[in-house]
Parts: sequence; C-alpha cells; structure tokens
Amino acid sequence: IRRDGIAGYKGPGLAIQHIEIEGPLTDEFPTRGHRLVFEGLDRREIMPRNPNERKRPNYVGKFEIASTDPAADVTPVLTRVASRAFRRPVPASQVETYVELFKSELAKGSTFEDSLRASVMAIFCSPDFLYLKENPGRLDDFTLATRLAYFLTRTAPDDELMAAAADGKLTSDRAV
Repeated sequence: IRRDGIAGYKGPGLAIQHIEIEGPLTDEFPTRGHRLVFEGLDRREIMPRNPNERKRPNYVGKFEIASTDPAADVTPVLTRVASRAFRRPVPASQVETYVELFKSELAKGSTFEDSLRASVMAIFCSPDFLYLKENPGRLDDFTLATRLAYFLTRTAPDDELMAAAADGKLTSDRAV
C-alpha cells in the first residue's frame, strides 16, 4: 500500500468516514500548569467573524492576553514559573534573561502568548530545571525540600514544602 497506493490493494480493509477526538480530559480547568503560567493575566475574547457563532451550543471562545505593559505584566509570571521549575527562589537578574527573550519575541511580531510560551520553553530547557543543582557542603532549605520531595513523592516540592523551605523550617533539627 505504501509503495503502490490504495487503488491496487485487494485485501480486507476498513473505511473511516468520520473521526472525533475529545480532550484534553482533565479533572479540572484551568489545569495546574495553565494557572501557573496564566494566572493574574487579563484576557479578552477574540470575537468570531460571524457574531451568530457565539450562539452555537458547541461554541468555544478564543482569547488573547490583554496587556498595556507586556514587560511589566510578564515579569511576575516568569518569576513564578522559574521559581517553581527551578525549585528555589530565582534572582531578578536571572528572570531578566527570560524577560529579554519575551521582549525580543514581541519585537519580532509574536503575540503576547507566543512570546510567553517561548520564555517558558526556555525555562524548561534550562539546566536549572533539567538537573538537580546542589552546592557542596551543608544543604540549604530549598535543596533539602527538593531532595525530600523527590525521595518521598518522586516529584517536585509542593507549595507546602516550598513554604516551609522559604520560612527556613527544614534545616532546623525539630522540623524534619
């Protein structure tokens, strides 16, 4: 079939007239990842060309980020995403790298959302996300939180563990 095409095939077959894919199937929307990236950003609906489409029962609106100062709006978002991805507080100088990428994508004509996606992808390609970076010597609270989380749950530290690390509670003898 691959070489000669379907016309020359004489064996049994199956004809599919229509297929529908449903998803993503999640327990909640917006999902945890969606909230992490888009929480706190204003959005507005992109109106369809035909206003009557909004009256359809299966109508799903399309939205865009509404921002008057994109660089200022994206900085807290990228700080939140990087801190979560890197499993520790991220200095402003490091976040600025991702903000600059965001601005350069905007300058090329990308939308706010596409520029944000590029910056978030860069965060998830960073060695700070991909590898567990630990300094030699005594562990700090965030490194300890990461070790505990991966040991006990095989995933990144949750909000409660990160809050305990931020409060310095994990390195005290009584806390652990």
